[in-house]
Amino acid sequence: MQLFEGEEPEFDELSLNFTIDELREALIGGYGEEATKLQWGTPDAEMVRHLYRNVYQFSVAKNFTQMRTLTSALIDENGHTRSFSDFMNEAAKIDKRFNVDYLRAEYDTAVNSAEMASHWVRFKQMGDPMLRYVTVGDERVRASHAAMNGIQRPMSDPIWDKIYPPNGWNCRCTVVTTTGAATPGKQIRMPWDVPPLFQTNLAKTGMLWPKGHPYFKATDEIIIKQEGNDRFVDNAIEAATSKKEKLQAAGYAIRDVILDEFGKNATIKIPKQKDGIPSMIKLTSDAVYSTVIVNKHSKTVNCKRAALNALRNPDTLIHEKTEELGERKNLDDEKDRKNIDKKKRKGVKYYQLFSFEYNNKQYILGCQDIEKKNKHYLEPYYVTQKK
Repeated sequence: MQLFEGEEPEFDELSLNFTIDELREALIGGYGEEATKLQWGTPDAEMVRHLYRNVYQFSVAKNFTQMRTLTSALIDENGHTRSFSDFMNEAAKIDKRFNVDYLRAEYDTAVNSAEMASHWVRFKQMGDPMLRYVTVGDERVRASHAAMNGIQRPMSDPIWDKIYPPNGWNCRCTVVTTTGAATPGKQIRMPWDVPPLFQTNLAKTGMLWPKGHPYFKATDEIIIKQEGNDRFVDNAIEAATSKKEKLQAAGYAIRDVILDEFGKNATIKIPKQKDGIPSMIKLTSDAVYSTVIVNKHSKTVNCKRAALNALRNPDTLIHEKTEELGERKNLDDEKDRKNIDKKKRKGVKYYQLFSFEYNNKQYILGCQDIEKKNKHYLEPYYVTQKK
């Protein structure tokens, strides 16, 4: 309806969230319960985090492509604008194509890719095991896949960069550990009909769908990254806000997204608002964690999202004031005094407060003004809604 009335939304939230939920379920179904009971810092956690992000980015790219397809459907094959009823008929066909026909294959691929990613993590923990290619063995197995059945090569062999499953849509092949000698190269028959998309080892890159997928090609890379990361982060924030035990998991997710965008040991330049205020904010994992995650520093989901937005758009920050250490503390309280001394040892000289707007609301971003080892920078510390 919005499209027909002249609006051109980039995304349809209902359809996008539906796709995310379905594919997230496929990830968990394929990977196993390790995808929901993670010990952060483990190989499983690292892999699953990449796979989750891929779910969000793939879903964003798919929805963007679907909306562009719907926009194109406003005009018929003769170059004329369709009537409302004609457009709705076309829209229904497009919806079925994307959210039923395509989704079925995407779901099955996600399940298989997630399962194979889980296996890859196990294999890596074993060092360099001998791997064996195995098909399901029924009449539905493709001839080229059947020709690979029984191939044995060490995990480190480059062959697994080309034939590690899935090797096409609805591929059901797998790889297992085995013993014995490697299959001689002259006996190996490489598959002749694997689509270029799947001529890769998805597990190595932590992806469920290949980078060359048409959705990714049709969508601006910035949109995929920004929107996909935002949704990945939102999911982590909501988990952290509702369940304390997931704080650390969400912290890692958000830290990695920010450092992904700005680079390791990143600095973000901000307008120099006043003499003596450094012209950049330094992003560290600790600063991101304390600013965006820890509840005492950033109490609501909206505050956390606002903080992320401010870090991504530092030119929107307006300097409000400089605060002395302990200005809001009770200096007669021993705990407060110890906290101030701790900050001084860290090199904190002042607090610099910046205001910014997010979703028509005003917020304050508090930064620690740090001078240490001849370096002067601001480090994000807290965010709160302005009263």
